[in-house]
Amino acid sequence: MNANRKHRNIAVALIAAIVLGNVIGPVLAAQMGGGTISDARLKKGVDSTELKYLVHADGYVKILIGLDDDRSQMVIISSKTSSYRSLEKRELTSAVALLPKSKVTIAMLLRLMSESNTMKFGSYVVEERSSGQVLIKFNATVSPDAGARELKAAIALVAMAADRAERWIATDDTF
Repeated sequence: MNANRKHRNIAVALIAAIVLGNVIGPVLAAQMGGGTISDARLKKGVDSTELKYLVHADGYVKILIGLDDDRSQMVIISSKTSSYRSLEKRELTSAVALLPKSKVTIAMLLRLMSESNTMKFGSYVVEERSSGQVLIKFNATVSPDAGARELKAAIALVAMAADRAERWIATDDTF
């Protein structure tokens, strides 16, 4: 089975799980070491969006967003928040690519920086892993008390921005 077919089969299974979330979701969550959302504000926010989601054992929320051209993007919402003085934010992220360090070019990094400069509500992030690989992702933040409208807009923004970069960096719909 080629890699594209394998990824498509995985994506179809995930989409089916989300669509049938009330029936299959709890079973999949249990199989994945399903957790609970410890922050009541996050639970209230994601429930208010009426989007289907899975909770990882570590408490973060995973939402699969369907996009154009039969593509999809996994958005992860952190259960933890970050604070500075009276400011508190929650991070949303979506992976773009996981590449060997040798495949990350200066031109790629400059384009990511340039595109980040045009974004008003998020940016591309490059993380070097101890394995020698580089994870490229798109991050945005919202208020921990974000309601359905704000949270849905942030989820859509993160998914679309990550997918846009994934199209020119990796070309395959991996994340």
